[in-house]
Amino acid sequence: MEVTHLVRFVFTSARGRTTLLMLAAAIWCGAGDIRLAAAECSPTHQQEADLAYGTAAEFLTAGKVLTAIPGLESALSICPEHVTTLMALGKAYRDAGDLLKSRADSLAETNAGGAAKMTMDRAQVLYEKSKGTYEKFLALRGDATVAADYAGQALTLVRLKDYAGARASFIKARALTPDDCNVLTNLAVMHAAVKDYRSAVTTYEE
Repeated sequence: MEVTHLVRFVFTSARGRTTLLMLAAAIWCGAGDIRLAAAECSPTHQQEADLAYGTAAEFLTAGKVLTAIPGLESALSICPEHVTTLMALGKAYRDAGDLLKSRADSLAETNAGGAAKMTMDRAQVLYEKSKGTYEKFLALRGDATVAADYAGQALTLVRLKDYAGARASFIKARALTPDDCNVLTNLAVMHAAVKDYRSAVTTYEE
């Protein structure tokens, strides 16, 4: 579709508006080429999931991650193979976990130990959900997977202190973007985290 046709479509139909929001949220996720939904979704379910995602995307672009999560989950309840939603939800769970972890750290500093632990437990649940969501997302992406997808998975695994798993994901990301400084730096850190210092030094030198 040419750009001029896309602009006209966006401003003349509700479906077009949803597509624009989906593309905006894809930028928020740092993704490359995105398939809007997997073929397993029926056309009706795909359209319903697109609309549910579009609503959640408004919250994502506004930085309201916790508010967006129920909408993303709703889209997946309609179409579990909705690839764009899986990508966004994996990151949203991780970002929400980071917010709760920060809150838990603040509570710990005020000696509110019990509340801090409960909040941190909630963060861990979100990190686990992020891990499972990325696994399903990557399985559906298949050959369309890009380096940012593996890097996103790796960042979640780091939160769970699965440094070996994170290293494996960063290795896959490097294979797709061998000159990406961020990927190389993170990979070097993960080499060091699993005590593979020789590989860490080599990667830093790259």
